[in-house]
Amino acid sequence: MPLPFVRLAPLPVVLASALALFMAPVVCHAQPGSAGRGQAGSGGEKKESAILPAQGVGRLDLEKLAKAKPSLPKANTCYVRGDGGAFVAKVLAELGKERLVKLPTGKLEVVAMKDTRPTTKPFKSASRAQIIGQLKKNEHFADFEFVGDGYYVFAYQEGSEATYLQTRSILTSLFPGVIAQLREWGLKPTRPETPMVVITMPSLAAFDALEPMPEGVAAYYSGLENYVILYEDTRLWEAAPEYAFKSASYTVAHEGIHQILANTGIQQRLSNWPSWMSEGLPEYFCPLRVNTKLIKKKDGELPERTLRWQRAGMVNDLRMRSLLRYRGAAGELVKAVTSARSLTADGYAVSWGLVHFLGTRRKDKFAAYLQELSEKAKPLMPIVEGGGTRMRPTGEPDPLFVKHFGDDYAMVEARVQRHLTSKAIQKEYRDPVLNQTVYVLKSTIKRAGSFYIDAEVTLSPDEAKQWKEKKRAMAHAEGREVHINTIVCDDMQEAVYHLRKLKSR
Repeated sequence: MPLPFVRLAPLPVVLASALALFMAPVVCHAQPGSAGRGQAGSGGEKKESAILPAQGVGRLDLEKLAKAKPSLPKANTCYVRGDGGAFVAKVLAELGKERLVKLPTGKLEVVAMKDTRPTTKPFKSASRAQIIGQLKKNEHFADFEFVGDGYYVFAYQEGSEATYLQTRSILTSLFPGVIAQLREWGLKPTRPETPMVVITMPSLAAFDALEPMPEGVAAYYSGLENYVILYEDTRLWEAAPEYAFKSASYTVAHEGIHQILANTGIQQRLSNWPSWMSEGLPEYFCPLRVNTKLIKKKDGELPERTLRWQRAGMVNDLRMRSLLRYRGAAGELVKAVTSARSLTADGYAVSWGLVHFLGTRRKDKFAAYLQELSEKAKPLMPIVEGGGTRMRPTGEPDPLFVKHFGDDYAMVEARVQRHLTSKAIQKEYRDPVLNQTVYVLKSTIKRAGSFYIDAEVTLSPDEAKQWKEKKRAMAHAEGREVHINTIVCDDMQEAVYHLRKLKSR
């Protein structure tokens, strides 16, 4: 029974909007694995798009070398002439009259054979200070801050600290877990030879000034420079619904895993891994746990998001959602994906599901496949069973997949489906749209002996903060005190329950 001295501000609009959100979930433009550009806030366009991570970034400049017929290096290292004299570089491939080498900074370059001389001296990385010095010479990074942390060098501009801290938290937390899982599969990851550079550009314009990217790509790993590059977008970290926030975070993790694999001897840079494995393995490792908590401030409690990498093999809820909504023809999915040179949005989802099944239920075969792929895939060199030098044509099955898992794709697909729809996996899965964190805000103010209650519901921590500031400003203007509560709900259904309780008072 409503208390007679409490007057509730009108709630029908708020409740209706909450129900509408529950029935038609808010979705952002950023597809899992890409982030930022065109990102919608909680009031944004309710439409999904097939935006994906950058595929093949860092290889485009090497397309002209396709006719060079790369061969294995004749020496592990060579002297290379530079501005400061000769230095030792690692030889990755012979390209006729040129060599593909890795410089002490970690950058890959093609140099003329005449400017190199084979040596038995070992490769030695530039120091962290030397790499930072090189970065500072680049006009794009001249006024950046540089922070070393373990195997990483993080670069960011003043004002981008929030994104830098989120990125640093993601990458430094997942690194040991990825290494541990690779070792469990029997691989032998090595220590990164050179520091891994992660650069946060201050804006989309600055990001595109480095390397123009397709629409929707907001982070990528450059196999030539050995950099992960992303850009600052405060809408993602503060204002966006959790779905968008999670998409952005998964993208950073995905690109960071590419960098880890490329720097620990597992996936040699510019090697021709099949796309399903090249992208499916990062998708296997990249899921993160998003936590929301209330932080006590002088003027009350404010919501704050935190990220945490927990373990390898967590259900990738973004990819699972795509698979559960997939309406294409079944029976040929695995064959199509393992034969593809590049992937669609559905291809990324299938690749994740395939890797999750094989890495969980077929560990021995998967470990054997991954070990052989790691050993055979050399920079710019084709992978062909039984020898030869021809590149695998588009649409031809991955030969190592057939060798280790057979060519009964329908059977493999059926087993993947059973695995992903099992009670254990589905129990762990939570729809990332329906189960976004929702903030129910309640303000109480006393006027003329009665208590007036107003309420708001939002998917954005930033909007929650703004609403609170607005209510406090209004109360201050009236010379009154206002009491504000925040209820953090696991999903919209819980938020609707709390709103109905308020309305019934």
